[in-house]
Amino acid sequence: MTIRQVIKLMQSVGYDVSFYVRKDGGIRITKINGTSFTGSKGNIRAREIVGEKLSEARSRQLKKLETPKGKGNYNKRRKKKLSTSVEKEIARLQRLRRQRIKKTGEDIGMVSKRNYRYVLEHYGKKEADRLLREAELYLRGIAYTENINALIGRIKSDADKISKDEKALVQEIIDKLESMKGILKESTLSKILEEKGALYRWENKVIDTRQFHSEIMNLLNTN
Repeated sequence: MTIRQVIKLMQSVGYDVSFYVRKDGGIRITKINGTSFTGSKGNIRAREIVGEKLSEARSRQLKKLETPKGKGNYNKRRKKKLSTSVEKEIARLQRLRRQRIKKTGEDIGMVSKRNYRYVLEHYGKKEADRLLREAELYLRGIAYTENINALIGRIKSDADKISKDEKALVQEIIDKLESMKGILKESTLSKILEEKGALYRWENKVIDTRQFHSEIMNLLNTN
């Protein structure tokens, strides 16, 4: 079972799970029901919970829902022809990817005709086109929208426990993050999420909300 399926399964039975997507496409769980985790500890704990609490029958049900019928034989089925404009866009993104690998050594923002076709067939054109937009942003060093949404969700969850005045400061951070979708750098997001960073210290009550607000807004304003 993939970690995405683990998260989906936990959420389906009431667990509150926060996570983000790494540069290599992997998923790192940062919080489960209000408990924060660093490194790979969240993923390990999630798998323990699934093994302890959830039935194998429920797991099979989720797999059936998550894996569209015939995915295993997807390459053997007749391929849907893509428009010339989409094929050109994919080729452009692949060139951009090769340039980034050559320049930085990082292999990220992967996109291909195969995964575009798969998303198009199972999730629709809107989602398939979003895949291309997100890939280009990430290749240019911009954070995935999914990761920004996960961060906002994490901050909102923590804000439930603070005073009204403090919530106003936190809301300012949330509004700023919302306005920076599509321009927030992955490097800035990484600084926010890093272990011992402002978010981690605020969640663990090492710094107060005013200090948290000051540090995060400084990062965002110097993005």
